[in-house]
Amino acid sequence: MSLWDEFAAQVAVEQNDLFEIYEEYVESICMTAARKLPTFDLQILALFSDTYVEWWLDRDEDRGRDPSDEEVAEWVGYDLFALVLEAAEAEGNLFLEGVMHSV
Repeated sequence: MSLWDEFAAQVAVEQNDLFEIYEEYVESICMTAARKLPTFDLQILALFSDTYVEWWLDRDEDRGRDPSDEEVAEWVGYDLFALVLEAAEAEGNLFLEGVMHSV
């Protein structure tokens, strides 16, 4: 079983003690990947993030303040992490179904 298969299975069932370690590790990879993107790319991707919409709606409090590059990278990193979790859960469920059918 590969590390991805193990992570996908853990996301699907969330029962292993190692799940939290896997989750933190994958999240840190996503955040690092987002921080390495060029500023323009981050800004474009951030426009489509859920966090940007929330920030925009709440911006009455911060009128005139643009989000920092670090905030934008965080938004994109969290969205990337959410996509990875979604893919892992879907694949983990398929993997677990296959295991159940082979038993």
